[in-house]
Amino acid sequence: MNENSALQISYSLGTIQDMLPKLFSWAGPCNVWTFEGTLGAGKTTLISHMAKFLNAEGPYSSPTYTLIQSYPIADHDQYKALTHMDWYRIESKEEGIQAGLEDALYSNKDLICIEWASKIKDLLPKQHITIKLSTIDATTRLLIAEKQGF
Repeated sequence: MNENSALQISYSLGTIQDMLPKLFSWAGPCNVWTFEGTLGAGKTTLISHMAKFLNAEGPYSSPTYTLIQSYPIADHDQYKALTHMDWYRIESKEEGIQAGLEDALYSNKDLICIEWASKIKDLLPKQHITIKLSTIDATTRLLIAEKQGF
C-alpha cells in the first residue's frame, strides 16, 4: 500500500476520536468521502464522530429515509458544513439526480460523506476518498481509506 494513496487504521469506539486527526491529515483537501461496509460496520457512527470532531451542529442521525442531512460547521477553515448522504434506498442514477444528490455533491464548501455510494457511483466526482469499514470483533473496526482519481 502506497502511504499517500491508502491509509489503514484499526480503532474502537473508545479510540475513534483519537484516530480522526490522522485521517483528516491524510485526506488533505478532498471533500467527497464515500463509506462502504456491511450493515452494522459503523459507517453512520464514524460519520457522526467526524461531525463532532469538526464541531458541526448536532444532533447527528442517519439520513436513510431523508437521503441527506447537513450539519453546519462554524469557524472552520475548510468546511462550512458536513453533508451526510445515505444512498442505500436509491435504485438508479436518475432517481439520485431527481433527489438532488448530484447538486449537493459539488459543493466545494462542504465535507460530503456518502454511505452506500457504490449504488450509483456514476454520480461521484473523479477525485474522492473511499473508506471501507470492516468488523474485526465486537468492538474493533478496520478502516481502509483510498484516494481515487488523484
